[in-house]
Amino acid sequence: MKQENRKSPLTIPEGIIYCTLRYRGTSILAIEFKHGGKVWRADTVAEAIELRKELEENAEVDALYDGYDFDPEAAETWTADVVTDLLEHLGELQLRFVRLLFDNGRMTSEEIVKKLKLDSEVAFAGVLSGLSKQLKQRGLNSQHLYWVIVKWTGKNKTRTFMLIRQFKMAAIELGWPENWPEKKGGSMPPPPNSRK
Repeated sequence: MKQENRKSPLTIPEGIIYCTLRYRGTSILAIEFKHGGKVWRADTVAEAIELRKELEENAEVDALYDGYDFDPEAAETWTADVVTDLLEHLGELQLRFVRLLFDNGRMTSEEIVKKLKLDSEVAFAGVLSGLSKQLKQRGLNSQHLYWVIVKWTGKNKTRTFMLIRQFKMAAIELGWPENWPEKKGGSMPPPPNSRK
């Protein structure tokens, strides 16, 4: 049986890297695709597995909110004036919390505590309490701004937060956060512990 001489699609330097990585037992993988308006990329098998898990969790969250995510009352609530007023009067940590959900879509309370560099979930409860007070001053409550999904695994509870779509759409229309001055939430302020 005659063996075909096929030219490798790899250049010589790429071939050397490929052979070196294979010799060391490293798996090579590069996947990039568009899903939900975002570009997703995984360069290793571990990243691909983690990415699959994240996308499945996103699909699970989307399924939970299917049919509930668009609320005509919420669309009327989040006018440009109301969004602007709220964002201009939020405290630093409340603004950073809203920005985290805006940028990430959904986050668990554990992830939020880490990103905000808080000491505990109790400190996070204080952030939510301050946000609730700001909302109450405008005749709103937390359900007007974000959803919370509580999931139990045995005795462990996971709370996942996500912004109401109508708030996010109104903020995007206002050009928040990119086109706002820093003091109005245009760029994420540094964590409180990092200031000198």
